[in-house]
Amino acid sequence: KSHRNKFADYGAAFGEGDVVTCCVDRGRREVSFGVNGVHHGKAFAIPRTWDGVALFPALCAREAFKATGYFGCPEHPKV
Repeated sequence: KSHRNKFADYGAAFGEGDVVTCCVDRGRREVSFGVNGVHHGKAFAIPRTWDGVALFPALCAREAFKATGYFGCPEHPKV
């Protein structure tokens, strides 16, 4: 995971063909991720100052990559 250009170990490595799921839980105030259906727990806390603020998806990586996004797609695999 990365925040403000600081990288930390989190979750599992993933590659081509893997499904990475991002979960935003406003009730618990956290963002978490899963890889291929395996949940990796809390990655980030959502600050109270973000209550009512829209969140938009963004992807970043250290190297070039290709991704396909699914947003609320019913046939998408879920964690």
